[in-house]
This record gives sequence, C-alpha cells and structure tokens, in this order.
Amino acid sequence: MLMLKTFPDTRFAYAFFVIFAVLENWATIQSLIETDEYKLFKRTAKPGRRELLKKFEKLVGDSETKRKGVAAVGVMRPVSTALHYLEGDDVDASHVLPIYTALHQNAQFPSADIKDELDQTTLDAVTQSYVDRWLGCKGGARGAGAKVGIMHDAHCLAWKLDLHARFMVKMALGEDMLVAMDACIPDDAIQNALKTYSRGNRGVEAALVSEYESFTAKAGSYALKWRASWL
Repeated sequence: MLMLKTFPDTRFAYAFFVIFAVLENWATIQSLIETDEYKLFKRTAKPGRRELLKKFEKLVGDSETKRKGVAAVGVMRPVSTALHYLEGDDVDASHVLPIYTALHQNAQFPSADIKDELDQTTLDAVTQSYVDRWLGCKGGARGAGAKVGIMHDAHCLAWKLDLHARFMVKMALGEDMLVAMDACIPDDAIQNALKTYSRGNRGVEAALVSEYESFTAKAGSYALKWRASWL
C-alpha cells in the first residue's frame, strides 16, 4: 500500500494514494539522490532527462513542497475514504446523504496545516465542489461543465427512515450534525420518493404518506422502535 503509484486516469479516489505514498516515503526519496546508482544515472542521462532530474532534486529538497503535499492529503483523505466506502452495490442507500453532508461540513473547517498552504479561493472551491457533486450544477459560472447531482429522493427517504444510521451519526458527530443532515433534504424530496414508490397509485401513495407521518410522529408500533434507537 505504501509503494509509489502513478496517477490514475479514471479513479479519483486513488489520487489520494499517489500523494500519500510520496509523503510516506519522503525520507527514502530524499536519500535516493545521494546514492551511487542515482549519480551514475544522472551522469549518463541525456540533456532533457537531466533537466527532469534537476527538477526532481529541487522538489524533494524543498520543505514547502512537502507541506503542500500534507495539505493536499488533508483535503483528499476524506474524499478517498468516502468514495472507497461507497463503491460497489452493497452500501445502504441511507448512508449516501450523511457521508456527503459530513464531507461538506468537514471542508468548511480545514485544519491549520491546510489553511497555511492553500489560499481561501482554493478552499472555497473545495467546499463548493461537494455542493455541486451532491446537487448538481449547470456549469459555466465557474468555467466547469454541467454536473448531474448524486442526490436522489430515495437517498433522502432512506436516511430519514434509517434509525440505526441516525443514531450512529448522533453518537459519533453530535446532534448538530444530525440536524445539518436533515436540513440538506429538499422540501419535496420525501413526498416525491413516496410518490415514486406508489407507481401512480393514489391509494398506495396515501397509505405510504400516512405510514411515514406515523413513523415521524413516533406513533403506534413505531414508538418502540424510536425508543430503542435513543433518538
């Protein structure tokens, strides 16, 4: 896992490991330029390659380069973790909304190491990228192409119904984060999801709406489930 890696063409989640591996091997990379093998390689290199080697030596000898790498890893680690967790088809739909909300919230409060190396314009762009990826954007305003948002009405409904996931968020991240996650749900998302599941049957839709209202009101048989979830 710590071997140096080439930059991926398609898997953005893998880009984090490209930088992370360099930082983990920083001391070894720095010592490389003092080896006899490297010096021989440099002496026999053609002019174009010698220029690349000189650029390499300058980079690994520059502490600012390493600090910027640390900042980049700080920004990308949560993204990589989230994408690797969500890949595949065995993750509950209720997990999608809280993960993207947590990423967005985290981006708004970068560490000191990140703020020292990245300007505010870059930090703002990182934060906005989560919004664009979740909700989608038309493009053009920031010179970017149109993006289709990941958010689906089903994600919102699944999150509201998953008491276990909601309990875990409350325990791990606090009540405020739970409120923030609920706040990012569009007003009509739940109604639209129930309408979709009713498949145009007005009677089924009315029944689903009634059950959802009973669930959120913690009424009837749902009261015990809510008590058991500590919510």
